[in-house]
Amino acid sequence: MKAFEEPRSVPGADLGMRIHHVGYAVSNISEYLDGYVSSMLQPRAVSPIVDDPIQRVRVVFVELPGGTLELIEPIASDSPIQQILNRKRGGLYHVGYTTPQFDSAMTQAIARGWRALAKPVPAGAFGEKRIVFFMTPHFDIIELIEMPDGVTP
Repeated sequence: MKAFEEPRSVPGADLGMRIHHVGYAVSNISEYLDGYVSSMLQPRAVSPIVDDPIQRVRVVFVELPGGTLELIEPIASDSPIQQILNRKRGGLYHVGYTTPQFDSAMTQAIARGWRALAKPVPAGAFGEKRIVFFMTPHFDIIELIEMPDGVTP
């Protein structure tokens, strides 16, 4: 058995989906940046903090060697992030994917048994492009981000 096998072909349209970030729930963005990210992970860049009243969170993107981390802080007691933080299981929350074919990706996700956790909404962190969160049949949370080809937020 090989340690790595070539990717197999999967039926369905190429939706142009690309991993954008890993979302991490934190109780305080500044404390997390100072206490863990800056001291351990050597960030290349940190975006401005953006408040998203629709999602009831504040977010910041941290560019790291090898990928991007989104730190998500609740700004209201009914924020979905607060539920994650209350479980005291760590803050790993979701994986975000961009796609230029947002509507088709949603249709395929639903056809594969993914359950939308809410309706698509515009997100301040992505220039008001639409986002939607899904729960997969394996209980993973996936964020789809509407993003035209060749555009990065």
